[in-house]
Amino acid sequence: MDKIQERHNNEFNKANTQGKLVSLEKEYHVLLKTGTPDDSEALEKLYQNIIETAQNVNIKASEALAKKIEANHQRRLRYHHVVSLNYKVGAKKSNEFIDFVTSKEPNPEQALIDKEKHDEYKSALNALKPIDLIIFQTYEELGFYPTHANWKELSKILLTKDIKMTDKTVKKHFEKSFALLQSLLR
Repeated sequence: MDKIQERHNNEFNKANTQGKLVSLEKEYHVLLKTGTPDDSEALEKLYQNIIETAQNVNIKASEALAKKIEANHQRRLRYHHVVSLNYKVGAKKSNEFIDFVTSKEPNPEQALIDKEKHDEYKSALNALKPIDLIIFQTYEELGFYPTHANWKELSKILLTKDIKMTDKTVKKHFEKSFALLQSLLR
């Protein structure tokens, strides 16, 4: 236990042993020694008063100690130049800047959904035949869109990849693989 924690424990014990609680306990012990059987009601009331006071002292002492511990923690953070995104608005209300800062990173749920979609897409691409996969990937690389109708340009680029097909054959392969992908990704 470090010195600060030891000091806090000593302060808590001191708060518990001082004040009204000690005087009530002394009064109770004196009444036990000197009292008569007729003083049993007074003794019971005194005992109940001691219990209530002890509960209040413990609550007050622990609240004061918690405030002191938090103040020491904040002081240490200031000393080490730790900056927080939180700021206090009043005695009780605080805001967090993180609530106002937008992030381009997806939240964990959205990241999981995106990963699952990507995995489905990869598995659907793996279901294509190798030639159809090359045609589809080339189509995507060129930035074509589904209604693109320039199949001659695509067939010329496929020639550089050693795939010799006419534009009509490329179109048929593409339409077949596109339909398969659409059915797999639904």
